[in-house]
Amino acid sequence: MNLAVISEVKHAEQLEQEGNLDEAAKLYEHVIRSKPLDEHPYKRLMIIYRKLRQPKDELRVIKFSISVFESKYIKKSRSKKLTDLSTALMKSSGLVNAKGKLTVYPEPINKWMKRRELVEKKVKK
Repeated sequence: MNLAVISEVKHAEQLEQEGNLDEAAKLYEHVIRSKPLDEHPYKRLMIIYRKLRQPKDELRVIKFSISVFESKYIKKSRSKKLTDLSTALMKSSGLVNAKGKLTVYPEPINKWMKRRELVEKKVKK
């Protein structure tokens, strides 16, 4: 993260400690729009929305967070041979299914996927 983002995160943490959750949420929202690859601002924003009992917003942040981190780990290669070799290796090791979808995700994606399932149930109620 760059210095401006770090400063915003620290300010959001301070607002959160002061109990100003709405303002902290706005600041964290601003931070995650820059798609930093640090899970802290995403996690804090999810927690704030949980505390504010706003499951739709929490779900939106969870889905966005998963997409940001998935794009970090799942990069397409320009070389077809390299892509085919990588896919074959991942299939043989059980990391992807027959359709090429990952079966095992690194943290924090795995944790967020489990949380997404719980929040989706709350939103449907």
